[in-house]
Amino acid sequence: MLVASVAGAGSAVLVRFFARTDPPDTITMYYALCTTPFIVIPAMFVWVTPTWGQTGWMMLIGLFGTFGQRMMSRAFAAADASIIMPVDFCRLVFAALFGFLLFSEIPSIYTAVGGALIFSATVYITRRESAKPAAGPAAPASREG
Repeated sequence: MLVASVAGAGSAVLVRFFARTDPPDTITMYYALCTTPFIVIPAMFVWVTPTWGQTGWMMLIGLFGTFGQRMMSRAFAAADASIIMPVDFCRLVFAALFGFLLFSEIPSIYTAVGGALIFSATVYITRRESAKPAAGPAAPASREG
C-alpha cells in the first residue's frame, strides 16, 4: 500500500506537471509507455495465456483505464490538484457501493467512516475553493469625468 500510495502521488504530480504544456492524449501515451515495463516484467514470471472471454474483459478494462487517465489529464490541466484529488478519492466510495450492489460485499465500519470522511473533505474543499476570489490581474479602475 505504501508503494502504491507513493506511486499514485508521483503519478499525479507528473501528470499535473506535464498538463501545463502537453495535451491530454500525449500525457496518456507517456503514462502508458512509462508504466508498461513495471507491469510486463513481473507478469513474465507468472504469465498464463488468457481465454477469449478474459481477453475481452481486459480490452474493456484497458479502454476504460485509458479513458480515465485521459480525463484525469484534462482535469489537472483545468484545475488545481487540491480540488481534483479529493474528488478522485470519491472513487473509493463508489467502489464500496459497487462491491455491495454487484458482489453482496458488506462494507465494514472503517469503510463507512472513511467514505464519510472523504465525502466531507470533498464538500469542504469544493466550497472553500469556490469561495476564493478568482486569480488574475486586477481590473483597472475606471476613470469617469
